[in-house]
Amino acid sequence: MKTTYWIAGVLAVGLGAGIASVAVANQGGPNRPSFEMLDANKDGKLTQAELDAHKAQEFAKADTDGDGMLSSDEMLARAKAQQGERMTNRISKMIARVDTDKDGKLSAAELQAMPRGKGMFNRMDADGDGAITAEEFAAHKPRRGMRNGKHRGSEGRMGHMWKHDGKPASE
Repeated sequence: MKTTYWIAGVLAVGLGAGIASVAVANQGGPNRPSFEMLDANKDGKLTQAELDAHKAQEFAKADTDGDGMLSSDEMLARAKAQQGERMTNRISKMIARVDTDKDGKLSAAELQAMPRGKGMFNRMDADGDGAITAEEFAAHKPRRGMRNGKHRGSEGRMGHMWKHDGKPASE
């Protein structure tokens, strides 16, 4: 029961911080309301009451059983729904950008023509000879999952305890 209260508090704080940052930036984004959405009375100003009303609305969406509490199942369902919305938006944007014949589908040729993979190949091919050696491959650090020059996959929350060879750092 205490966990449910704690989770609800964390969600409420997170919603509040997210709404405030969006309001200041005056732009929406994936799963973030725009200024216009938050400005309920359309007067060009956001009040604390409008932000509070939006937080309450978001809480009510997540509280699917209507008991005034958020369980971990409800929060997980909301997170999955938001992730699905983000992926739908990303896929739609990618299709719009890459679909050269505008048929709403991506062919193998259209995917192959995407510049992203070629750029990565060129970055990995350090000596520019048109081939990637094992050393060049091992030296490449992917952009995604990087934080402070370290890959989160091996140096995430507990990664500082492990060397790259998979053995504890104390050994």
